[in-house]
Amino acid sequence: MPETEIACPVCQSPLVFDATLLVRGDKITCGTCDTAIGIEPGGNTKATMEAFAAARRTAEALKVERKKRG
Repeated sequence: MPETEIACPVCQSPLVFDATLLVRGDKITCGTCDTAIGIEPGGNTKATMEAFAAARRTAEALKVERKKRG
């Protein structure tokens, strides 16, 4: 699966990762603030993936906004 990029929900630093790792139960950790992100076992994978898609859209909007600022 291609790499996914979202903003860390805590510090907004970019997180680049392979989403399939999350689906199989691995966690990713923000290199800036050490926040760990993962999918809970037995959790709602569809809802989680929808949340990540929303986070990706937000990250893209932030990139566009940063470019506009300078």
